[in-house]
Amino acid sequence: MGRRKSTKPKKIDDHAKLGKMFVNCRKQLGNKAHQLAIQCDAQVALIIISKSGKLFQYCSTGDMNGAVRRYTSYRCSLKFDIVKDLDEISRLKRELEQCNQTIRHMYGEDLSHLTLNDLLKLEEEAFMALTRIRQKRRVEVLSFTLPDQIEIQAYRNF
Repeated sequence: MGRRKSTKPKKIDDHAKLGKMFVNCRKQLGNKAHQLAIQCDAQVALIIISKSGKLFQYCSTGDMNGAVRRYTSYRCSLKFDIVKDLDEISRLKRELEQCNQTIRHMYGEDLSHLTLNDLLKLEEEAFMALTRIRQKRRVEVLSFTLPDQIEIQAYRNF
């Protein structure tokens, strides 16, 4: 025996069947909420509003207002976290755009809106970068040639 395939729920047009189905489903949902609260030691709050506007509620602790307050404060803290995250994202986007702008300037692109002071500062940064590159190259050349020279000296002294 296998499991039954689940069928998609369909809208019920007959009002008599609809009322019976609503009552049955509401009871089953309430039973499941109660079962979840007991077996999993969870605080469960269930609110059902019928088509006619009648309110049905269940709360495992008996304090529906407290459960709703707790839910509301949780949602507000989530919204606050989302707002903080959005602020951080926008700050990082601005920072990325500034970095991309600096890179374009270093490549000599998009210089038309720069002032004379900005151009002098960019030139100084480029000069310092070139100086660091040349120093690194000298170190690499010396470290590459020194072992060869030491072997030559040792061979001559032998």
